[in-house]
Amino acid sequence: MKKAMPLVKESRRETDDAYSFNWSIRISPDLQMPFDPTHENMANLKLSPDQPVEVLAADLRRAFSGIVAGNVKEVGHPGY
Repeated sequence: MKKAMPLVKESRRETDDAYSFNWSIRISPDLQMPFDPTHENMANLKLSPDQPVEVLAADLRRAFSGIVAGNVKEVGHPGY
């Protein structure tokens, strides 16, 4: 990070961007959408490294969301 700081400062000066907040950052909608960690959704995640890095990153975020959510449950299942 320390090595990249001069490049970051130069870029911020060139784009007239603030040093305290990255106004120019663009985050893919795939990384912003909520993920419902159902069995089906978890099973459909594609976690292969043979895909574009941004697609893999979005699915990894979904996978970790499922892990953090705890047990994957069927919606409306009795006892939950």
